[in-house]
Amino acid sequence: MARRLKPDPRIPLKFRHTYAHLGGAISEALSLIDELAWLYEPARIKVLNETAPGFFIQYQELLVNHIVLLFTRMTAQRESGARKNRQQNVTLLGLLATLRASKYSKLEIALREKWPAIEKAVQPMQKYRHKKLAHSSSEVYLPPRMKIGEGITISAMRQLGKMIVDFLSAFDCFFSNVESTYHTGAVCGDFQELVRYLQLGYDAERSRPKSLRFGG
Repeated sequence: MARRLKPDPRIPLKFRHTYAHLGGAISEALSLIDELAWLYEPARIKVLNETAPGFFIQYQELLVNHIVLLFTRMTAQRESGARKNRQQNVTLLGLLATLRASKYSKLEIALREKWPAIEKAVQPMQKYRHKKLAHSSSEVYLPPRMKIGEGITISAMRQLGKMIVDFLSAFDCFFSNVESTYHTGAVCGDFQELVRYLQLGYDAERSRPKSLRFGG
């Protein structure tokens, strides 16, 4: 279930549900980037490799894929699908379009100035989603294989996240006079506690006589 931000009641109702979804999406993306960065720092790699390397390699890919999907959904076109059966999407461009059709056109103009940088930054992720996640592109899966995922680094994810936070925070602040970071705190039983218990288990196992160790 995707996160959903609780919007300030001063935000007009016609924008509130779209903003709640987008705010929740960027909040989830930022949390997952933090998780990815923390888990796969060199300081943590040893315990991951010594406990369940196959699982954590797979989990790393799942995290990256989900972050890519979150960003590319937020930055997708307002509509998609066949011409006769167009689907409306909840996106940043959709929020801009709703603003343009309202009395808040000045806000729409201010936010639209922020869009080109976002559009450019998300392009590597759009390519990754199109050729690997949404489709099994022959360019990716059959030789000679193209390199996919170049430019999708934690640093690039953070930079794109910062741009979208700036966009949504400017929208929120226009109505509420409050600037949001969209970051949420760690929850009980999160990934940091998991690694802590893995480390404790690994240390305890290494302290046992070799003949009594798991798998020994």
